[in-house]
Amino acid sequence: MMLGWLLRHAIHPSVNVATGFLDEIAELKRLQWQSRDGIERQIIKRLRWIVAHAYEQFRFCRERLDSVGLHPEDIRSLDDFRRIPTITRSAMSGCLDAEALLTRRSGTLTSTGGTGGRPLIFLTSHNAGTAGLASELFFESWAGVEGHERKFQSRPYVRLKDRVFLNELQVTSGSIVRSPKAAYRKLCGFRPKLVGGNAALRILASYMADNDLEITERPRGVSAWGIPLLPEQVKDMSKAFCDNIYDGYGSAELSGIVAQECEAKIGLHINTDLSLVEVVQDGELCSEGERGRLVVTNLRNLATPFIRYEQGDSAVVLDDCACGRRMPLIAHIRGKDPTFIQTKGGMRIPKATLNSFVGHMEESKHIQRFSFSKDSAGELVLTVYPKPGFAPRDANRIHHKLAEILGNVTGISVRLHGNHGTNLLA
Repeated sequence: MMLGWLLRHAIHPSVNVATGFLDEIAELKRLQWQSRDGIERQIIKRLRWIVAHAYEQFRFCRERLDSVGLHPEDIRSLDDFRRIPTITRSAMSGCLDAEALLTRRSGTLTSTGGTGGRPLIFLTSHNAGTAGLASELFFESWAGVEGHERKFQSRPYVRLKDRVFLNELQVTSGSIVRSPKAAYRKLCGFRPKLVGGNAALRILASYMADNDLEITERPRGVSAWGIPLLPEQVKDMSKAFCDNIYDGYGSAELSGIVAQECEAKIGLHINTDLSLVEVVQDGELCSEGERGRLVVTNLRNLATPFIRYEQGDSAVVLDDCACGRRMPLIAHIRGKDPTFIQTKGGMRIPKATLNSFVGHMEESKHIQRFSFSKDSAGELVLTVYPKPGFAPRDANRIHHKLAEILGNVTGISVRLHGNHGTNLLA
């Protein structure tokens, strides 16, 4: 109670003077009810700003615009902007390497987490981090929870600075996998107003539902992100936590959670102050009800420009929402693998969680892609497709870290895939 009071009346107002994150949230609360024309004008203003910066500071961005005879000053509409060619994750990785972006150190080192098996390491600018924080707290307010109130979050790793600042009890994905029972006890003791998190939250919900475990004080809402929610997972979360469940969408490339369901629960509204999300098929924008590839633009990140970036996901375009918000609406997102790997002990671990373990390791900077499977004995096998610079000792380090994370849940081996086939290294 005391921490919540201090955050609301002293800490958050003081930090807002330097970062403006409370002002960002207030602006989002105003923006959500604007007309579509008003929202589009705001998007174009931010697009011109971010594209001009990228054109001046990054050679690969300048080359993309020059290839179609486009200059930042020429962008006066979304149609003008869409002349910029899209860029895939693999092409983006090559551009960042060629431009030696990570040597600039003008931002926070960030990893995508590799939930799709292809990690990407880049830099996030301070202003993008602030906008991402504001977006997360803004969406949490839809569940009736404010930034100073207690929250329980499962994350790939603990962010110590957020423990106090966000009044969060953070548990890592690895700790939930090792002992969902211990995570449940922490949840009961903390009595949060919101339960949220990545794919590992599904493990905790399943454990609680399977064992008929309850919490004394049910939260006001649940915010689930990382992978799309499946019907059986919604059922488990409803039983374990509460019925007020919100599906969210985001990524490290977009600086956080950029879309979430509202109370109508028919689709996810996009925070157009943080990102532009296009749904395209065969180079054309999709109409209502059509599925297409997600092409995204981070409107804030000055340290690494994600402009017309192919996220690797797809979604369906929706039009109006009963809630009255005019923020763009998408639904039925696909891309990140929602499936599970079941261990010999019976635990079902989301593939996205396993991939995230590897994607957040330092050694992932030398990995092109990787995949998890099970061998004939039912043990986990990680197959690594290395980049130049990857050494056998890197595989041994990955094996050691995974063994620590997974504990006694399952055995694990690491295999290196090279020109001469696949070799077992650990």
